[in-house]
Amino acid sequence: MNTLHSVGVALGLVALVGAARATFAVPAEDHIVLETLAGKLESRDVKMPGELRFSAAGTVFLRYEGQRPPAPKVSAAVDLSDGQRWCGNVAGGSGDKLRWQTGVGPELELSIDHVTRIEFFGRVGELDRAALEPAAEGDRLYWAHGSTLERVDGTFEAFSEQGIALESVLGKRNFPWSEVGALFIAPLEPKPPIKPEAGVPLIVDLADGSRLRAGFQASSATGLVLRYPGIESLEIPFNRLIEAGLDDGSFAYLSAIKPARAQEGSLFGDDLGLRWPHRVDQSVVGTALSVGGQAFTRGLGVHAPSRLEWDLAPPANSKTGFAARELIGVVGVDDSVRSTAARGSVKFQVLVDGVSRWDSGVVRGGEPARAMPRIDLHGAKQLALVVDAAEDSFVADRADWLRLILVREP
Repeated sequence: MNTLHSVGVALGLVALVGAARATFAVPAEDHIVLETLAGKLESRDVKMPGELRFSAAGTVFLRYEGQRPPAPKVSAAVDLSDGQRWCGNVAGGSGDKLRWQTGVGPELELSIDHVTRIEFFGRVGELDRAALEPAAEGDRLYWAHGSTLERVDGTFEAFSEQGIALESVLGKRNFPWSEVGALFIAPLEPKPPIKPEAGVPLIVDLADGSRLRAGFQASSATGLVLRYPGIESLEIPFNRLIEAGLDDGSFAYLSAIKPARAQEGSLFGDDLGLRWPHRVDQSVVGTALSVGGQAFTRGLGVHAPSRLEWDLAPPANSKTGFAARELIGVVGVDDSVRSTAARGSVKFQVLVDGVSRWDSGVVRGGEPARAMPRIDLHGAKQLALVVDAAEDSFVADRADWLRLILVREP
């Protein structure tokens, strides 16, 4: 890959990633599962869902389990500065506005003020995808032409029906949509989050990889009816849904909180520079999280040996906005090892204030995801997630911490 030096002005950057799926074992009959923060589960026939209500004392999570129809074909994903992601297809653009065709039907008009990243699937190989990153200054476009993926640093100029205009050392150049592998945008100044519409606030993960914040209005016989900016009524069929969670601060996804300290996977020692930084809501190689054939939307992808630490006591608590009562989650070796000669084997360990609260034993590639017990965090000051090699040295030890949820103190 060739590198072009940045000619853009110094800009602040918010780079967000996300997207994959979160389901569990596929049953013979389709149903939805309602879950409380205490772990109480209620299963309902998807054909007779009944009235649905979300509250901190009642249903906090809703997920769909069952057979899905073929998903609409999507070619790209766009990430927004408030953590949302829409998978779908570019419909065009003009100036600082991007027209985006979502995979669930409606077309959106997105402002460059809120766009942080666009990625086109199939134009970036697995190893190159793991190396995608924003520029230290300015904007960055990954130019996919022929068999080459070339990094072009510069300043975004405009969207058009044909592609993207970028000012760089190449001068002002228009890159056709067909030759864009990825685009990272550095905002000129912090922008407020996109205001949610009226209704009970939800974070919704869709089967196509989309993640949105919307207001829950009601349930229909076939899905959730939501309000979203620019869309008066957005109905998400249950079988297009992965999980919906109450966005009221009663819990937090640990993957959304940056670790205070990180010892990243280093296979042969720091001096050789072979390191594997952890990834948020992706495997360590940048693919969608998947363990034992089941896919997940939320989690942390690491490579053994790895240690991630969070400070839970004030003032670091302000990052989560509350004191955590419990940690719940799932672990496993990522299915991306299926493309390698080795399948990987690791040991997961959860430490609270330096004391081991859970040890997984040996977990191997290809095994089903393994649920952690609920980890008590009352009065805890530090949480550490550790992964070590178990067998076969460190080969293909791509480990996933999945659906990590911090439950709020009442």
